[in-house]
Amino acid sequence: MARARSLRDLLVLPLAVALPVAIGAIGYVTYTSAARSVAVLGNRLLMETALRVNQHLTQYLTLPHQLTELNLKAADQGILVPTDLTTMGRVFWAQQQIFQVSYVNFGGVNREFIGAGVNPGGKVTIDEVKAPDVGRLVSYQADAVGNRLAVDEAIPVTPLDAEWYTEAVKWQEPRWTSIYAWNDDRRVLAISASAPYVDRQGKFLGVFGVDLLLEDIARFLGSLEVSPNGRVFVMEPSGLLVASSGSLPVYRLQPDGAGQAAVRLAVSDYGDPLIRGTGQMLAVQYPDWENIVAPAQFQGQVAGETVLVRVTPFTDPYGLHWLAVVVVPARDLMGSIPQIWAVAVGVGSLTTGLAVVLGWASRRSD
Repeated sequence: MARARSLRDLLVLPLAVALPVAIGAIGYVTYTSAARSVAVLGNRLLMETALRVNQHLTQYLTLPHQLTELNLKAADQGILVPTDLTTMGRVFWAQQQIFQVSYVNFGGVNREFIGAGVNPGGKVTIDEVKAPDVGRLVSYQADAVGNRLAVDEAIPVTPLDAEWYTEAVKWQEPRWTSIYAWNDDRRVLAISASAPYVDRQGKFLGVFGVDLLLEDIARFLGSLEVSPNGRVFVMEPSGLLVASSGSLPVYRLQPDGAGQAAVRLAVSDYGDPLIRGTGQMLAVQYPDWENIVAPAQFQGQVAGETVLVRVTPFTDPYGLHWLAVVVVPARDLMGSIPQIWAVAVGVGSLTTGLAVVLGWASRRSD
């Protein structure tokens, strides 16, 4: 009988030692395999999000220059006449309604101006500056076909002093302007697809432009589903932000005469800790952001937390150079891996305990 008991001991004790080792190995393999799968999914998520951002920017930023080119051709063929502000206002109003750009306008060399689109108060108006009072902008409400109705407001402002006009005069070619604040409401930030209009005799007659508001880009970025705590932002190589998916504006307001003006923020000064930290990490990875000419993806630390980052340059034939950045905290991708590991170890431990108890119970029954 003693020999039988000794034999059972020899069988139970190795099993009690081997099972925990086996369970630990299974738990480790489960954890590392899941972690590798999550890393692959994380890379795919970054690439897909960056692709969607790039596709939207391409679509969003191609239309304004196409519309400007259309107006140039219409003027060249006599369909649009720079001195006929009423007709041009009606055409611009229709273009804004159909193509949903922010604003369509023309400024003449005689300092007259006509434009149609969303004004700072959110209304769609037709706006005009007409000689001899070229320092006064009059905004009109319009009916369903772009005919002017009542005067909405009249303000002392000169639209041709803004970048959409002055930079086009300087370059004498179709290009994007720098990002600027509207001079009738300096809280509004925009970028314009502007082009000088020169007649067939080579005489400069004015500038056609189509404005886009930066808040529209931000609205799109905010609609992207990246991860619970992920962010998407667009910036210039200078570090100045263009838009972000966060809730904070990419500018601060400062006193400007009797009102306020928007002053753009650098990524290093932005209020969102994840975006600000990602910008700091990018500065270490790439000291000169002008040299980022191809997509890059890497992993780093922001505030002690591991994050995955993908930066994609966006350029176009009209002088634009932006950087689109997607950042995702690793904890968003890890998801249920710790729970999976805990379940595997728990089940293994329970199995080990049960085997040991049954073994010792069998020994005692003898």
